Amino acid sequence: STDNDEVQLIKTKEEVITTITVTIDISKKRNAESELFEYVKSSPTDFSLVVTEKTTVRVHKTMLCARSSVFRTMIESNMKEASTNEMQISDFDPVVVEAFVEFLYTDCCDIEQLDAMQLFAFADKYNIVGLSEICEVHLSNTITDENAIERLLFSQPFSNLKRKIIDSIVATGNVCDQKFVESVGPDL
Repeated sequence: STDNDEVQLIKTKEEVITTITVTIDISKKRNAESELFEYVKSSPTDFSLVVTEKTTVRVHKTMLCARSSVFRTMIESNMKEASTNEMQISDFDPVVVEAFVEFLYTDCCDIEQLDAMQLFAFADKYNIVGLSEICEVHLSNTITDENAIERLLFSQPFSNLKRKIIDSIVATGNVCDQKFVESVGPDL
């Protein structure tokens, strides 16, 4: 079986609705996204994300605005970033910012190789919904005895993530972790 995604196009003409189902081979979609990412990476950019003194990631304002309401507000307003065409990001590692840029253009990133909690915090701070969702799924699906409490504590300010983490801890059946969850109560 192939890895396919179905897209439904609905056309309305004189109150007659026609539904057309298009089957897309996901591997071809990913290849096209990869080609787009490589092309865009090599095309002239108009905005810089300055992460460290030695690391600046160049991007397109259009992509930032399309994917993040926070970046859109900065770029389309009278904020400093709009006039300087750059933004300082000192609270995240360069690898996290680079992963965000990969996601920005491709809807994909290799989350297995990253600090998913830091990537989630980045996505939350800049309101990058799709990336937040990917991180939530990864963080809740990779709960272990060793990381459960750390992830639960990390998730405290994020109600949706916290609920998924608690559900995953309870689903594993680890009595120690369940007692911890019960002892801190619902307000954690």
